[in-house]
Amino acid sequence: MAWTKKHDNFALATNLSESQTLVLRDILRKAKLNEPCEIEVDVRPTNKWIGKHRLLGEFHRKTICNAIPALDEKSQGMLTILKRYSPWVYKILVRPLSFLEKIESANCASCPKSPTGNPMFDAASKERAHDLLLQNISKLDSLLSKLGMKCNSETLHRMWRYAGRKMDNVIEAVNHMLAVNRDKVERSTSFECKGKGIASPIGWLHDCLKFNRYLDWSQEIELPLYVTPTDLLSNLGQEPHQT
Repeated sequence: MAWTKKHDNFALATNLSESQTLVLRDILRKAKLNEPCEIEVDVRPTNKWIGKHRLLGEFHRKTICNAIPALDEKSQGMLTILKRYSPWVYKILVRPLSFLEKIESANCASCPKSPTGNPMFDAASKERAHDLLLQNISKLDSLLSKLGMKCNSETLHRMWRYAGRKMDNVIEAVNHMLAVNRDKVERSTSFECKGKGIASPIGWLHDCLKFNRYLDWSQEIELPLYVTPTDLLSNLGQEPHQT
């Protein structure tokens, strides 16, 4: 992906430091053009590349090691950590800026910033942000539980990052999943058909959020927030357990 003026504006709006911006530039030039992709990144070669283009040379090893986790938190879903192999090596999901523009139509510059203008939050701001994250993860867990979907903490956090940290996007994806599942069930010709409905709702929703498949889906349906466990299983194309 080529680095453009839009990327410069994005880096400025999200308060990326010089090291984080240069690491992101190197990652984007290795990523696929205009589509999400998973790549493995070793920041040691990245730092050597930076040293060839930066007047002051390479960054300190601690600075470069902190760049990937910082980008995961600040890049609004452009870069998401999938796995950490070492302080240097990560497996990450990279999404182009055009995907973020679909998710967030508002100007990036309108995102909340710290009162001091310093890109690093103070302790109180970090604590508030952490409390808000836990509240949102709890809401996400509650919503999925009502659909009979029990996810572990790691999966919930990953889905939340894929959704751009917006509950509206989660609901859109869930709406899409329920509509697809309903369509599969209605097309099933045999009552005993094992393949009717979505076989793995958690995995389906995970990938739907990861690749933004809900963005091009416009049908509106109402989420069944208050239904019996039997109805929830039926919505997911599963037979209730017999006791």
